[in-house]
Amino acid sequence: MATGYTPNIPEWFSAYEPLIEWESDEHFKVTDDFRLVFKDKRSNHLFTFTNLDHSHGTAATNLKLSIYRNQKVIRTIRGAEEAPVKQETAFQQFE
Repeated sequence: MATGYTPNIPEWFSAYEPLIEWESDEHFKVTDDFRLVFKDKRSNHLFTFTNLDHSHGTAATNLKLSIYRNQKVIRTIRGAEEAPVKQETAFQQFE
């Protein structure tokens, strides 16, 4: 299906391209909590909510799961265990 959508990667991101790990020519490596994986260890991170089909599955950008994604990012940034990520929060029924 052709939707006409094309990703908009900002120009400033090109400075990071040689610094991050890539899974392929088109897909950067992403952690479970949506951080880009850098070749070196660092205390600051870039998070992504797009281009995740290869690492998190086709439902990764589903808007119903945005709260789950946001919870994981906030928990990572805060470094806090007191903000549990709720499981099984999405419900769908097909008849």
